[in-house]
Amino acid sequence: EEITIVKAPTEPWLTSLKAGDKVATSHNIAGYHLHMVARRTPSGRIVLTDGNQFDKSGREISSQKWGRDQLLEVTPKVLAEVARQKLATQVHMQIVRIDNINVLRDMSTEALEAISAVLTKYASEEQLS
Repeated sequence: EEITIVKAPTEPWLTSLKAGDKVATSHNIAGYHLHMVARRTPSGRIVLTDGNQFDKSGREISSQKWGRDQLLEVTPKVLAEVARQKLATQVHMQIVRIDNINVLRDMSTEALEAISAVLTKYASEEQLS
């Protein structure tokens, strides 16, 4: 019995990409990142300004067999997720900076209660999921 491989059609937005267009990349660990297209090659490869290359279906060309990025169209949903990830990173860095008991001791009761409420709510939600 012969096996037929059916390739998914290339999305129209991918075929119209040109130098200067903004794209997003998605990685299962690193999340979303915004990039700019540097150029298209004659074979249809998409080269980003950081040098990373993607085939015409939007899949990263890499020697790694796992963890390759995928190109995504920049949509309001993607932009919202990029903004959320950036905020999460900022909050994390702020928490790391105040990870010192002396900083916490100098905070007002109201500030400590607000921080405690948010962290307690988050911890409760995580235990439910």
